[in-house]
Order: sequence, then structure tokens, then C-alpha cells
Amino acid sequence: MDLSKTKLDDKAEREGIWIDYDEETAFLVARWMNPDHKAFIQRAVKPYIRKHRRGDIPQDVSERIEAQAMAECILLGWKGLKNAGQDIPFSKGEALKLLSDPAQSWLYSWVQEEAMDMASYQAEALAEGIENVGES
Repeated sequence: MDLSKTKLDDKAEREGIWIDYDEETAFLVARWMNPDHKAFIQRAVKPYIRKHRRGDIPQDVSERIEAQAMAECILLGWKGLKNAGQDIPFSKGEALKLLSDPAQSWLYSWVQEEAMDMASYQAEALAEGIENVGES
């Protein structure tokens, strides 16, 4: 293995890359557990640190923290997202609302899966244009 080929692009992992969902919809997704994401989780979990160490954070609190971390640090934008034919402008508040909605749980899962794909954030892949950019 040549480690120079697996080096992550710091800008892409923090600022995200555009990933097409379909022909009209794309999401700006930062890498899972990038430095900003890690720091957000550490701050959010701090009030629950003893419970966290024991694995006793209530499920609803854990889910809320995870959705907030994703809305703040992972899902950074979208294009072409609609509801009943109406464009949904991106905002962190709207992202949190969608990521927390049980009826839209597919979005949380999809964004998480894309954010965990390390190959998408590797400097060499980005330089070669291998990532799916979604911009025209």
C-alpha cells in the first residue's frame, strides 16, 4: 500500500464534496468524523460524560446529538431538494429538521454512508476528478 495515495484532502473532508443523489439533486457532504465533527460531538457529549463512559446516554439524547452533529458538520448544503414540488432552501435548521424526521430516515442513512466513504475524500481521487461533483 502506498500511503501517499490514501492521504485525505483536508479541505474536502471539512468543506465537503458535492455528491449526486439523482439527476436533479445533489448534497454537499463533509467526511464523517472530520475534525469539526469530532469537536462538535465532544462538546455535545461533555454534559453527559459520566453516562457516556458507562454507555448510559438515553437513546433520544444520543439521537439528538448525532442529528445535530450531522446538520452542523456533515450535511453542508444541497441543490434540487424539493417538497411537493417546492424547492427547500438549505439551512442548518432545515437540515436538522430533515435529519431528525423519522419519515425521512433514509436521508440520515444515505448522508452517513456517503460521508464514511473515505475514498471520496482522498487527495489523489479528488485531483483526478474521480469524485462525483454534482456541479455543472
